[in-house]
Amino acid sequence: MAVTATGTVLIPDGLSFENAAPLLCAGYTTWSGLRAAEPQPHERIAVVGIGGLGHLALQLSKACGFETFAVTHSKNKVELSEQLGADHVVGDGTELQAIGAADVLLLCSNSYEQADAP
Repeated sequence: MAVTATGTVLIPDGLSFENAAPLLCAGYTTWSGLRAAEPQPHERIAVVGIGGLGHLALQLSKACGFETFAVTHSKNKVELSEQLGADHVVGDGTELQAIGAADVLLLCSNSYEQADAP
């Protein structure tokens, strides 16, 4: 397989391929979105959809020091979102705007309705 150097990473010696694999697919996908948005230190990041991609996006955003919002309509994902670092959890864009909105939206859902602005 041929890849560009920018699409590769070194795996630390103590990390198995099995444990690294999710970070190399979903992790790279969400990291690429966050990086491409070029958020500034004072900006707020909203992760829309807390599933396979969104749970990693939350952690990456928080690890970078951003105020981080989880946007999910699934009540069973509220506690998980908070555990993963969300500063705020809201159910939709209207609730997000009510608490001050976000500067960057990371869309981690295949739902057009979730991505549509109110």
